Amino acid sequence: MNKIYQIRIKELVNTEPVHIQEHQVIEEGKETDKEKYDKIYQNIIRYFEKTKPYCDSEFTISQLAIVLNTNVTYISKAIKIKEGVNFNVFINTHRVNKVKNMLQDDYHNKYTMRHIYTSSGFKHQSTFNKVFKQTEGITPSEYIKKLESDKN
Repeated sequence: MNKIYQIRIKELVNTEPVHIQEHQVIEEGKETDKEKYDKIYQNIIRYFEKTKPYCDSEFTISQLAIVLNTNVTYISKAIKIKEGVNFNVFINTHRVNKVKNMLQDDYHNKYTMRHIYTSSGFKHQSTFNKVFKQTEGITPSEYIKKLESDKN
């Protein structure tokens, strides 16, 4: 998985699939901080929607900064301003949403939970369970039971 990710990053850096401005350097007086962080946040969201980097458990904020041609501080601040959370909570929220989508599509009847949470970017079941419960307020098994009862 790590080798695949390295190849994907190399391709992304070489082909620039997400249109990002050539230089993120902002001249003073030209753009407000709010506009700067709005643009960075929009680039993050576009990149996440297009490439789903959160599915790789090894993905880091540093790698995101390289791909978006900015720095870790700007990314962290843009996420904090727009979402009110840090990068780890932000990426884990995307991972939980992917798990929820898979469960809604009945993946739990076709695949193991391990397959579902690892393909969503979680490395360990304990981390997955903890983050899922923090995000949703219920355990993954309770979520599945709720889905099943809603269908009936």
